[in-house]
Amino acid sequence: MCADCYQQVRSVKAHLTCAWCGKDFDRALYQHEKALKRGITTAYCSRACSSAHHAVKNAKMCAHCGKPMPGKRNNRYCSPECRTLANPRKVLRDRACEWCEMPFHPVHSKVRFCSRTCASAAHSVRMRGKGNSNYKTGTSYAKWYAEMRPLIFERDMYRCVVCQAEAQMETVTWKGQLIDRTTLVVHHIDDNPANNTPENLITLCKTCHAVHHKSAKTPWPWLDTYAQVKSQSMTSKWKSATTSLQKAYSLTTAP
Repeated sequence: MCADCYQQVRSVKAHLTCAWCGKDFDRALYQHEKALKRGITTAYCSRACSSAHHAVKNAKMCAHCGKPMPGKRNNRYCSPECRTLANPRKVLRDRACEWCEMPFHPVHSKVRFCSRTCASAAHSVRMRGKGNSNYKTGTSYAKWYAEMRPLIFERDMYRCVVCQAEAQMETVTWKGQLIDRTTLVVHHIDDNPANNTPENLITLCKTCHAVHHKSAKTPWPWLDTYAQVKSQSMTSKWKSATTSLQKAYSLTTAP
């Protein structure tokens, strides 16, 4: 075939319709015949139409409505609405709140309380005592100390046993709040916070307390004798209160 005849053959056009936008267009007949030999039966007027159609044609279909989902190969449904329609929730019956016993409609089967307030109140009760993962013996030497503190103040007449300074109230900042605290402290003579017996506790002012802890050896070795004598001379009511506390918290000092 001469060059002129070859160019004449190549100039023959095929009239086609775009498979995406429906627009009529012309394409060289030899190009269309090549596509048919390769099994391509669809034709497009532009690369943009070809890309748009292939994105939909090869896309995964929604499991509920059957619509194509371009760019969502890992999704099963095209929208939250289809997911909800494909998996309808069970109709749950109203139940009574486990805390306030008022009826309510649960969102799902595991809801046990009608509100966050009731859930928090129940959790607070559940975490007390043995329900708490930090529970050990049910006693605490910190609580023992807190209950012994006012009894020691009473025994020592609300004054420092060293300098005889009387109790004064001062305002301090604690956890972001202003609170009133006394200038007196209850000191552990043997420096063991777990030993809260009356013979081991003594009333000191903050200054004398600081002097004791900053000294290599206490300037007042007579504190233990003073505490023992003072405790023995207290009233029977006072002794009964300290004895009952010691029995209640005896597990905290047990070996």
